[in-house]
Amino acid sequence: MKRLMTNILFLGIFAVLPMTKPVLAQMEMPSVDERIEELNKVVDLSDEQEKKFREIFEEQAKAQEEAASERRNNRRRGRDGDSNDRRSSRGNNERRPGRPGGPGGRGFFQQLGEILTEDQMTKYRNYQREQMITHRLERYEEQLSLNEKQTDKIKKILVDESKDNEKFFESMRDLPQEERREAFSKMREMREKTNEKIKKVLNDDQKKKFDEMLEEMQSRFRNRQNN
Repeated sequence: MKRLMTNILFLGIFAVLPMTKPVLAQMEMPSVDERIEELNKVVDLSDEQEKKFREIFEEQAKAQEEAASERRNNRRRGRDGDSNDRRSSRGNNERRPGRPGGPGGRGFFQQLGEILTEDQMTKYRNYQREQMITHRLERYEEQLSLNEKQTDKIKKILVDESKDNEKFFESMRDLPQEERREAFSKMREMREKTNEKIKKVLNDDQKKKFDEMLEEMQSRFRNRQNN
């Protein structure tokens, strides 16, 4: 189940995020075969569709390996005290044009729409939404010790947020990459509103734990950005 969630969440991230090399290097990418298998479970790919997605996933895997290699080289230069080269390498972390689904390429969400049928896209969106809600809800239940009533209320909050996010992502499909990055500030605002709604359902001890969870997530994100 955990491996399935990793693959589904990874597919979902590629559907909405502009993938830069630092982001790619930080992510543990499932294998091409695993990603094909999980996508097949959701939408039952034809042979031609599977061939197209395999090409896309192989390009993404290659982009991630290049990003990871560059990070290793930057760290090696940093250990050697070559700070000038290190800064220069960071400055060259620009997206490469024309790489499908990777840095500088078309968004994965757009590629999904071009390859899948309308019915398959509906199945993909619904399944992805359900799995991501389930994943978050299970984490909250485990770490916050929610009772049944709290679980039901928070599930409704997450479902509403997911629907709003889907509308938001749909509006971003044809935006240039730079505008998409700017638009993600709105998504952060939407998540903050969701967090506030969740806190209203929690007791004082749970609110404290929830704030600690959020701070831990933000700290991990900042560390990835700094690296």
